[in-house]
This record gives sequence, C-alpha cells and structure tokens, in this order.
Amino acid sequence: MVRVTVILAALAAPAAASDLCDDLWLARNATFAKHGHCFASPLARATFGAACPGAATLPPRDAATVAMARAEERRWGCAVDTSVVRPLRVDALPLRLRLEDQPIADGLESACIGWRGPAFPLRAGARPGADIVARAERGAVIGVAHASAVPGWSYYVVDLPDGREVQGWTETNAFSDADLCDVVVG
Repeated sequence: MVRVTVILAALAAPAAASDLCDDLWLARNATFAKHGHCFASPLARATFGAACPGAATLPPRDAATVAMARAEERRWGCAVDTSVVRPLRVDALPLRLRLEDQPIADGLESACIGWRGPAFPLRAGARPGADIVARAERGAVIGVAHASAVPGWSYYVVDLPDGREVQGWTETNAFSDADLCDVVVG
C-alpha cells in the first residue's frame, strides 16, 4: 500500500516544467532532424549533429507531431535556451534520439500498476514493422505521459518487475480494461 501511495503522489503532480519543455523541444526538433533539417543553434547542433543535407520537408504524419509539440510548448510556456549547450533533461535520451516517431509530452500522467495481461512489444516507431526495443511484461508498471500524433498507437514508459525501465510504442491499450491492472491511477 505504501508503494501505491508514493506512486499516486508522484502522478498527481505535473512533470517539472524544465523537463517537460526539454522533452517537447526534443520531440519537435528530432522530428525535423530525421528529415535533414539544418540547425543553427548550438544546442540543436550538439544534440543532432552539424551535418546539413538540406531543408526539411515533413510528411503529414510528422507535421502533425511538430504541430502537437508546438501547441504543448505554448500551453506550458516553454522557452528552451538553445544558445547554450547542455544535457537535455529527457529520460532515455539515447533511445529517444533513435525513435522513428517522437511522443509528445503532455504534462499528464497515468499508470497501470501490476500489468496482468500478456507481454507485448515496445517498438521504435508507431508502426507494426518498427524495430522492437523492449517488451512490457506481466507485473510491470505501465506509465503514459505522452500523447501520439499516430491514431491507435501509445508511447509507454514501463518499469519492469526486475527494476529496469523501458520505453516504446505499442498498439496495446493497457488502459482499455481495468481488470488487466492491479491498480489504475491518474
């Protein structure tokens, strides 16, 4: 019961604005980077590299991701200082930089504590053929704190029973049946 109380308290508070803003900045700019955008700011060049193959043209799906990230940045009053090179405060940053699709932090959090359903894959992109980066297992805590521009797909942060944290995209809706969780919060 103590563990549930601690998790409930953590989920009741919004994510710290600096972490949320870094996450949104990363999602927006990583989407541009995968399409060859030329970055001028020191932070973007340090994060995504100085290579500059040309102007970025975004397909509709990625344009929707960028639009969602910008809307959330406005909502939360984000203003990331890109003139300074510093570590981004984003969980699992190396994985996030490899993702095909970026999730959009929305400042809201929910969790399925004690997943009772079958194991399911977490993917690098919001599509069936994307690389599997991890698996969510029975007994895990499945958290959601990101929105998706891709209908039918969710981005989960999963605390596995062995203590490891994994993240990725899935078509599995861990929140569709409360009976598949010991407890649902948020």
